Amino acid sequence: MTVALKADWVDTDIVVRVEVDRIEDFDAGQFDVTYDADHLAPVNVEDGEITGASVPVDMWTEIEEGRLRIIVNAPGVARFSGYGHLAKVEFTPLTPDGETRIQVDNGYLNDYEGTKIPAKWKGVTTKLSPPSGGGFSFLWIWPLLGVLGVLGLIASARWFSRNYDIEWR
Repeated sequence: MTVALKADWVDTDIVVRVEVDRIEDFDAGQFDVTYDADHLAPVNVEDGEITGASVPVDMWTEIEEGRLRIIVNAPGVARFSGYGHLAKVEFTPLTPDGETRIQVDNGYLNDYEGTKIPAKWKGVTTKLSPPSGGGFSFLWIWPLLGVLGVLGLIASARWFSRNYDIEWR
């Protein structure tokens, strides 16, 4: 099983998901997210989700500059199997250019019996400025809707002309 970070831009912040590709009988875990404090500032840590079920973040704190400790725990006797993410960490970039490395390490995941779940831990490198110009744009949709609308009108007119006798005056 692999625990890997995935970074995406949301508005002006970087959101990093602590993703798991396949986990069995997960109950609780602890891990550190390390980052360059000269380039990033943590804003928030949110609950994760494994195959549609919420994975609560019990606690998160900055244990030293550039290192967050995150503790997640399945509520009650619940246990999770599947894929998704253990937590989401939101960062604000402090510098506008370049790249920075974010790492997940010192991890320990266990199942409902307290047995360690072996995992490989992988970080991510992300740009410190949002993508420009190359992002997804909805501008292409308006010409497409226009073309589809005209084709729909033509098809409707043909159908009516074949199925109804209309007298034009």
